[in-house]
Amino acid sequence: MNQDDFFENETLGTAFLFIPMDLDHETAEQKMGCETFREELEKGDAWKLKDDKDSNRYIYRYITDKMDLGNKADCLYLHYCLADEAARKRGWGEAGRLYRIKDTDIRFQIQTVHLFTFKTEIKIAAIQLEFAKDAPLYIAEGLYYLKKVHQEMLIPDAQMEETETILEAVRGLFPPCLKEKLRFFPYLNEGMERANTMSLAFEPEREKWKEHLYFLKNAYRTEGFFYNEWMDQENETLFTSGDYVWGVTGENLACLVLQKTEHVTKRFQKRFQEEYLLTYILLLHRKFDLYKIMTDFGIGEQNDLQTLKSYQKHLNIYRTDYEYERITEVPQYHNLYKKIEERMELTALFDDVMEPVSELSSMQMEWAEEVRAEQEGKMERALAALSFLAIFSALIDGCDYLQTLIEDFMGEGHLNIIVPLHVLCSFIILFVGIRALMNFRGVIFKKRKKNNSK
Repeated sequence: MNQDDFFENETLGTAFLFIPMDLDHETAEQKMGCETFREELEKGDAWKLKDDKDSNRYIYRYITDKMDLGNKADCLYLHYCLADEAARKRGWGEAGRLYRIKDTDIRFQIQTVHLFTFKTEIKIAAIQLEFAKDAPLYIAEGLYYLKKVHQEMLIPDAQMEETETILEAVRGLFPPCLKEKLRFFPYLNEGMERANTMSLAFEPEREKWKEHLYFLKNAYRTEGFFYNEWMDQENETLFTSGDYVWGVTGENLACLVLQKTEHVTKRFQKRFQEEYLLTYILLLHRKFDLYKIMTDFGIGEQNDLQTLKSYQKHLNIYRTDYEYERITEVPQYHNLYKKIEERMELTALFDDVMEPVSELSSMQMEWAEEVRAEQEGKMERALAALSFLAIFSALIDGCDYLQTLIEDFMGEGHLNIIVPLHVLCSFIILFVGIRALMNFRGVIFKKRKKNNSK
C-alpha cells in the first residue's frame, strides 16, 4: 500500500522528541570542550550547520548578539540539522519510510533530527516526527510509546521487523570518536529515560478540546487513562490566539489547533517548527543544565571550597548567558515562554542548586577568620617574646647599674648623684616594659572576646 494513503491532506500531525545528552569523562583531562565536540562533528558530512537568524528575529538583541554564527567560539548555541543525504540513507525525510508502533495502527515518519549544542556541556537532539493523522488522541497515543526512547523499536511498516531503538538510532548519527562517549539523560537512572515532547494536532470536535488537550499535553493513551474536568489544571492552559490553544506541563508542550485557517496552515505551522521550537529548546536547556549540576554535585562536596567555587562559576554563566526574564516583546512568544518557565519550575530548581553553593560565602568567611586568627596568634607570640627580651634586657641593665652604684659608693666613700639617677632609670625601664606587656595582652583578650561574640 502506498504510504501516501496513510497521510491526510494538509496534516498538522507534527511532533518532536527531545533527548538530552553529554559526553562521559572520568577525569578533567578527558573532558571534551564544546569547540572540540563541534570540530569532530563537522569533520563528517552527516550534520549541516543551520542559521537561525530568521527564527531569532523576534528575540532581543542582547540575546541574539550571542547567537552569531560568525563567532562560533562565543556563540551561546549552535543548531545542526541532519543533512538531506544522511537522512535519505537512513530512510528518513518526506519521501522516507513509514514506521508503525507495535500492536497499534499508529504510523509515522521521521522527517529529520536537529542537534543543539550549547557552551555548557549539554546537547539536545530533537527528533522531528510526522504522524499519518493529526487527530490529538492519535498523536497522544503515539507519543505515549515513542517517548520511551530507550525501549521503543523503530519498525518499518513494510517489513514488520524490529530494527533498533530510538536511542540507538540517534547514537548512530555521530562519528565513532563521539558515539562511545555519548551519555543520554545523564540525570536519570538507566531504564527510566523519558523524552520531553512537543506536539501539534488538529481538534475536529471542538466541544471536546479540553479532554483531547489533556491527553495530548500529558502524552497519554486513552486505554488505561481517563479524563475528568477536575483533573484539568487551569494553569496548564494558555490561549495566545483564537485559532489554537497551548497545553503546558513540566514535561511536554502541546498545541491544539481549533480551526484550520490560512494563517495556521501557511504560517503558524512553519513557526511552530522554528520559532516555537527554539523557544522551547532554550528553556529545556536551562532545565537539563540544572539537573546535570545537581547530579554531578558529589556527596560531601558541599564542604570542598574549590568544588563550590567551580559550581558557583557554572551558575554565574547560567544566569548571565541563559536565564532571561524576557526574551521578546511579542506577546504570543513571551506569554508562552513564561508559562513554560513556570510549569518547569525553573526558579525552584535553581534554588535547590544554589542551596549548597550559598554556603560558599560563609565558608570563605570562616576560612579567612581562621587565617586571621592564626596570624594574630603568631604576632602575639612574637611580641610576647620581644617584650620578655626587653624586660630581661632592662633587668640586666638594672643589675649593671646597681653594681656600678655599689662600686662608686664603696670606692669613693660618698654618694655620687649620678648613681640614684641610674637606679631610677632602671626601674622606670622595668616598669614601662611590664606595663606594655600587660596592655598588649589586654588588647588581644578584648579583641578575641569581641570576635567570639559575633
